[in-house]
Amino acid sequence: MKDYPLFIPPEQVHSIPQKNWNASQAELYFEWFMSVKDDRVNYLLTALNEVYSNDPESDLKRIGSKVYDELFKAPFSERENGTIKITNRGLAMAADVGILLANVLMFNNSHIKWEILKKPKSDLSYRLPVLTGFVGLDYIEPIRYSTGNSRAILMGEENADVWWKLYEAAQEKV
Repeated sequence: MKDYPLFIPPEQVHSIPQKNWNASQAELYFEWFMSVKDDRVNYLLTALNEVYSNDPESDLKRIGSKVYDELFKAPFSERENGTIKITNRGLAMAADVGILLANVLMFNNSHIKWEILKKPKSDLSYRLPVLTGFVGLDYIEPIRYSTGNSRAILMGEENADVWWKLYEAAQEKV
């Protein structure tokens, strides 16, 4: 998986911090994201030699275990000064697992939708695609969740079931 595709947004927003995007830049990113998300998940599943079987627990645990193993290998991580750090390809794979998780949540709950987070401006996810439609929960940002927890995996703070755990927690809010 040395050629795993990077997660690179359109040039018009690539070099601008997302917190500084205006509404049209956020919309441009959102449209790009919606146009690539399914292809990215398909690539992830193909790269892992996996098929999603509509059994969320089995699938997310099995796929999560494979992603867990891959995160510790090049090109997804590298050792630097005695510590292991996630690379851009590792972040791309982690983002794709987050999108897969979103697809699983949406498949089983048709009222959950991707939207651009429009407020508050102080939110870390402001102007990014988030999942909405939960009870007592404004949104979930599965990409940030997945990339953050992939870093935690490399630090020994999380395990391969992390994506299944979010699915379970989200199911309690649908």
